[in-house]
Amino acid sequence: MSQSFEIRDGEHCDGVATFHLNGRLEAQEATLLRERCFEVMDEGVSNVIIVLSDVSFVASSGIGCLLVLSEKTGAAGGRLLLASPSEAVACVIKLLNLGQLLEVVDSLDEARSRFMVGT
Repeated sequence: MSQSFEIRDGEHCDGVATFHLNGRLEAQEATLLRERCFEVMDEGVSNVIIVLSDVSFVASSGIGCLLVLSEKTGAAGGRLLLASPSEAVACVIKLLNLGQLLEVVDSLDEARSRFMVGT
């Protein structure tokens, strides 16, 4: 596991949990992220925002984790929004054509507003 990886919890309100990631999203980090998200979902939160502006690298296991979280939030009647992807993350999402499977927005404010208006 990368020593510099960090998951910071943001606010959990109105059925939305926000997580800010920092560092490299690889296999062990993806497991931590999945577990943390599953914990809040077990508490009844079905909408999740993951802020990716400080993620310097995403491995295939990290992408797999994001896909699983998207599927799980959808099955719970919610959704996953990826906010502010770094250039490295945005490049991977684009190269793998994942924009059809993962909902990506430019900023945390935009992600919050999508949940407020239910769009």
